[in-house]
Amino acid sequence: MHTLTVDNLSLSAGKNKILENISFASSGGEITLVAGKNGSGKSILLKTIKGLCRESSGSISLDSEKLSSKERMRKIALCFQDSMLQTVGRTVKKDIQFGLENLNLRKEEIDRRLETTIKEFSLSPVADKDPVILSGGERKKAAIAAVIAMDEDVILLDEPLGNLDWPSAVTVINTLEMLKKRGKNIIIVSHEAEKLLAITDRCVVLADGKSVYTGSSESAIPYLRANGVFVPDVPFGMLRWN
Repeated sequence: MHTLTVDNLSLSAGKNKILENISFASSGGEITLVAGKNGSGKSILLKTIKGLCRESSGSISLDSEKLSSKERMRKIALCFQDSMLQTVGRTVKKDIQFGLENLNLRKEEIDRRLETTIKEFSLSPVADKDPVILSGGERKKAAIAAVIAMDEDVILLDEPLGNLDWPSAVTVINTLEMLKKRGKNIIIVSHEAEKLLAITDRCVVLADGKSVYTGSSESAIPYLRANGVFVPDVPFGMLRWN
């Protein structure tokens, strides 16, 4: 199992500080939730971890080995909040297949992963359709499936439940729990804590580009509420949709 460590990560644009001295660790077999109100720096943090944005200072390590942005692009998977940003295939099936082919896998392994992914995400009805014509929820589910099919050890998901109806959200949450059992290291950005907080292990709460809380998800509730994230007044174990 692989541990990702973010150490004093900062990102600036000119004189503007976008992220400032953020530190946390996320381990294999765990799900870490990054939460905060709009504009707190959640999505840009994921893009920086992935390597799409180059940090101004600090470091990102995998199993104590510091990774350059180029190395992170190869070793870390990211599903964008806007699924159209990563859609390249003319059909859902070809879109998933495209990512697998870039891994230089044997045809037999590509076919196996493709079949398994389409089944796990109940994508058969839309497998031969162009992602452009799908509903927002269907397109989001297909994009998440394409990322997960690549089987990276560290998976970043930006608002994975956005635009999903209840059955699709349950499919995604169940898949996340399955990946957690397989030892994957999963980091999720979401403002919908009431739907999945109980399946997460750690929580990082951001405000104005700074971390105001890092620790267990159950203990994060008062910090989430204090920083603009709705959490209903129910027992912690009920904060899940599946």
